[in-house]
Amino acid sequence: MLLSRTGGLADIGIAGARGFELAMKELASKWKTSNYRVQFIYEDAGSGPDTAAIATNKLIRGDKVDVIIGDLTSTTTLAAAPIAQSAKVPLLSPSSTSDKTTQVGNYVFRACLVDSVQAIAMANYAFDRLKIKEVAVLVDMDMDHSRDVSKVFIKEFEKRGGKILKVVRFRGNHDTSNVAQLTELRNLHPQAIYAPVYYAKMGAIFKQARTFGIQAQFLGDDAWDSPLLFDLAAGTTEGGLFTNTFSYLNPSQKVQKFRANFKGSYGVEPSAYSALAYDSIFVLENALSRIVFPMKKSFSESIRDGLATTKRIEGVTGEISLDRDRNAPKPDIVILQLKKDGYKFHGTYINQ
Repeated sequence: MLLSRTGGLADIGIAGARGFELAMKELASKWKTSNYRVQFIYEDAGSGPDTAAIATNKLIRGDKVDVIIGDLTSTTTLAAAPIAQSAKVPLLSPSSTSDKTTQVGNYVFRACLVDSVQAIAMANYAFDRLKIKEVAVLVDMDMDHSRDVSKVFIKEFEKRGGKILKVVRFRGNHDTSNVAQLTELRNLHPQAIYAPVYYAKMGAIFKQARTFGIQAQFLGDDAWDSPLLFDLAAGTTEGGLFTNTFSYLNPSQKVQKFRANFKGSYGVEPSAYSALAYDSIFVLENALSRIVFPMKKSFSESIRDGLATTKRIEGVTGEISLDRDRNAPKPDIVILQLKKDGYKFHGTYINQ
């Protein structure tokens, strides 16, 4: 298991670990009677590419793992993926949405949608439903996710006839202040600001934006999905809209059962990271359950083949089938609206 348990993205790692643990508890009795034994080893990706690479090498060379589940964010997963591919150890990321993740090779998988799907959904939703025609884009150049998803949004929004006033950039791992960027955004007077920025930075940006008198509609994506966003923003998130693949507000029986179990175990609501991590364990279990013994290939190769043929698993984040590019297409995107201390459904967008 590769998770960022320290550093700026540790909150995401903790959310993911809880999703993993809940799934493992549910599968414990089944694994006791299976033809294989499952042992999970955790390594800390440290919220950065260098530490993620070190952790991946330790899992493969030191711990001799047969499969890696993780990481949850694109920058760390993209550092781990080439190492796993080279060693022919399958890697399944629950929530690395960068389009580049599975392009690394045929041993790299994901259980979530890709950045391009989210970006296209928000570009179209903003143009069609919100009637927004002019947007400024705020990009964290230190995060692969932020860079990649913003490029797709810009391309789609302009294709629809919208205008991108300017792309304003900052370095989340280096800049200690966003005063220059927020001043620039205020002077642009955009109808909306698209900011696919992780919650740890976005909380402060929301707070400062209101101080600067910026009244534009903020738009984002699943990088905002953390309870800490509201603590960091101190009541200034009201009205922001973001795309996601999961919400604990979904009334489906499966989601509400998961929500109750999760909140009963940890005392907090599950985020999309928790739900995707939870689902990824069942994707792995499905692959393991279809291995025929005695194996004609190595265990890692057999797991890889099982993951590659994943079909119609009913997860809490929706039905999961992996396509030939080892991605999990999910057509319905949830649009959530931020309140001061949580969020509510705003609508859905169905990608064509």
